[in-house]
Amino acid sequence: MFNFFKKSYLFGLNLFNRAGQFNSRNFKQFFLEGYKANPIAYACINEIATAVGGIPWKVYHKAKDGNTDREPWPEHPANQLLANPNTDDSWGELQDHGCRDYFIGGNSFYVLIDRQMDTRVELRKPVIGMWQVHPGSIRPVRGQFGISHWLVRTGGSGGSEEEFHPSRIVHQRTYNADENSNLGISPMEAAARDIDTMNEQLKMDYNTFRNGGTPAGLVLAEGAMNATQKQQAQADIDKGFNDPVNSGRWKLISGARNFKFEKMASTAKDMQGDKKRLENTIGICAVFGVPPEVIGIPGTKTFNNYKEARKAFYQEAVLPFLDLRREKYQKRIMEAYDGNSEIDYDTSEIEALQVDEKEKSDRAVAELNAGLATANEARKITGKPEAGDPLADTRMIPMSSVPADEERATTEETEAAEAAAKEAAAAKEAADKEAADKEAAAAAAAKE
Repeated sequence: MFNFFKKSYLFGLNLFNRAGQFNSRNFKQFFLEGYKANPIAYACINEIATAVGGIPWKVYHKAKDGNTDREPWPEHPANQLLANPNTDDSWGELQDHGCRDYFIGGNSFYVLIDRQMDTRVELRKPVIGMWQVHPGSIRPVRGQFGISHWLVRTGGSGGSEEEFHPSRIVHQRTYNADENSNLGISPMEAAARDIDTMNEQLKMDYNTFRNGGTPAGLVLAEGAMNATQKQQAQADIDKGFNDPVNSGRWKLISGARNFKFEKMASTAKDMQGDKKRLENTIGICAVFGVPPEVIGIPGTKTFNNYKEARKAFYQEAVLPFLDLRREKYQKRIMEAYDGNSEIDYDTSEIEALQVDEKEKSDRAVAELNAGLATANEARKITGKPEAGDPLADTRMIPMSSVPADEERATTEETEAAEAAAKEAAAAKEAADKEAADKEAAAAAAAKE
């Protein structure tokens, strides 16, 4: 990628004219030099794709009359596609692999198959198969108004191209401002500087390690040397000290016959390599929307704890991607049916998001108990269907809740009543005591 002496594929900084250039896009190069060669880019994409592939999808009855509650539709024929999209892949694998294509090259492609044998005609129900298409094996053919059809190469790199109707292609892409392109741009391009720099740092560290920890340098020789002498001296140094394929080789230049080693470059420590690598890591993570804590990078404290980072990862990287994919599937897969069904992903089992569900439930109960929401409004907050009870749409005020003025008046009346009751009890007690005394006195007089 980034090379001090030649243009990189991704960014290509040319030190001779100090001009940065982007070269033509190529999925294979993005894969080899970004995804495969850079551990941080790989970790970010792998984390997103694994999460995406692990989230189940369901078919629902389409909500009506503005009601956001939906009932699952397990008998819908599209469920067969979710259960068995093709002979090789599960639904989760398709989502995982297509997600990787998207974040590596900026595009993901699937082809949809119905019972018709002619792929050039519009897709019809039911959709019986879905296959991932390698981004390098498909290209759009533009018509007067958008894409007229797609050409898909089958049978590998030497195969023939087959024409597919646009309705049979599920294409998810990143934004591209090029009006002449129907393809997205790779996130690798935005992260190219950081990826290139980190890759070169890793190469330098590796080469220095292989060279016994000795940095690259020059071997100075006093006095002139002819070509044969110089070649032989260099061979001796390579044999005794260097690995010939090591980029940290020592270089022999002519001079005096007494040799002296001179360091050619600073070590990684001198260049503050660890600090720079952390900066590159944070930059790459930012492009993919993955908090560094999620992929186990020490020295980053973006969030208070791992749970918060994991929650942000789903909210900022995974769910936005799935939202776009849901729209594509709805348009391409479900519209081939009667229009009364929806396809959507299910987040109910994602542990990192369950904190949100508990917070929603607690808030709904609090608002219901305080008389701030109806029962159906509280159920809507928690994602439950509406209740059919007529009172479910009536806001209920707690029995203990009364206006403040009434509360003060009630308190005064209660205190007065309690005082009167105490006085009456005391008077009754005194009267009873007086009567008892009189009765005792009368009994004593009778005995006398």
